[in-house]
Amino acid sequence: MHMGFYGNRELFVPGVPSSGAVLFMRQAAQDSVEYTTEEGWSVSAREGERGLVIRGAGMRRSEDVLNHAEESSHIALDIFSATRGVTSTLVRPSDLYIAWWCVKGRHVVRISSTDTMQLRGKARGIAKGGAVESEPPGWHPSLRYYRHANTTSDLLDAFRNIYLALESIISDFRPKREGEAEAEWLRSALKDISGELDLRPYTSSVSKDPEDAIVEKVYTDARTATFHSKHGRRVILPYGADRRKSLALTTRQMRDMYAGIAQAHLGIHVTQGSRFVGRAYGIMFDSVVDPSEMYISPDASKEQKGARGVPGNLRRLHRSSKKSSKDGFLSTVTASVGLKEEQLTVREFGLLLNNEIGLFNTFETPLELCGSQTLEVSISVRGGEEGSSVPVYVT
Repeated sequence: MHMGFYGNRELFVPGVPSSGAVLFMRQAAQDSVEYTTEEGWSVSAREGERGLVIRGAGMRRSEDVLNHAEESSHIALDIFSATRGVTSTLVRPSDLYIAWWCVKGRHVVRISSTDTMQLRGKARGIAKGGAVESEPPGWHPSLRYYRHANTTSDLLDAFRNIYLALESIISDFRPKREGEAEAEWLRSALKDISGELDLRPYTSSVSKDPEDAIVEKVYTDARTATFHSKHGRRVILPYGADRRKSLALTTRQMRDMYAGIAQAHLGIHVTQGSRFVGRAYGIMFDSVVDPSEMYISPDASKEQKGARGVPGNLRRLHRSSKKSSKDGFLSTVTASVGLKEEQLTVREFGLLLNNEIGLFNTFETPLELCGSQTLEVSISVRGGEEGSSVPVYVT
């Protein structure tokens, strides 16, 4: 018999292939509430706990499970906020989650965490005779929007402000005429800008003129979907999981385009972060991870004289894989444990380096598994440069 519990809440739907996840809120629930979406995904919160348990139909891909669980969570939190006064937001799901799905009648359970590590880096130009110093540039209103776009952790807020930054600086080239449609003004202004700046690097399309491609992607697809919410229109909801990757890519391309225009038009070199720091981070992370061991434990480690005391009842895991993203800003290590009709409790998981705790994550409520299942453990570290203008979006 396959059983799984997060605290006193059962994870698997008895008798049928099921999928689901435990996602975490920023604040503990003020009440015990449950809700079932129109698609049949149930979401339960327990008073005093931050974990939401989401259960639904059987799925075979972890990405599909997480997308449905996240969207179902936000729907339930909307209802809880409006009807019960239980208002909270999710921790970014990729930061910490439990997910499960069914493969050939066997449940696969994954516990996963992602931590962010920042490095401090500084670049300075050197010429004959010493360091290169430049005069401070003049102020432009678009810089206010640009700064806010890079200090918010909300993706929709970042997109709106980088759009306003572009709108502000582009209107210097071509003011909008009275009665002129927004999209036509933007297309015309971009054509004027193209005389000073090659716009092709800021669009993924190779079949269209860059001005048309930018208007379609930035204005038609993204701007109207984030600035309007009329029923029947294609919209992007806050926290919506279905179009986040596309919107994040568009926002990044717009940020790069603003930097190019600001340099060409205002003489401002906009700092976008250092790839050197990214490579240095990758080397540093590998030097820590390669000799480390992964572990799980039914106990939580405790602070002892400024260090974490290693739990006495831990299980060391054989690491099965390690991978890094191309730019070295995300590295992941994984391990897998096959359970054979045994009972397993997990309260903490992390990395050990020279028998000392490095990275670790602790569940407030223990995860309990019983029966023939597979447990996957995934630990990722996201690296970045301190003060970098490339934010990490939480919501």
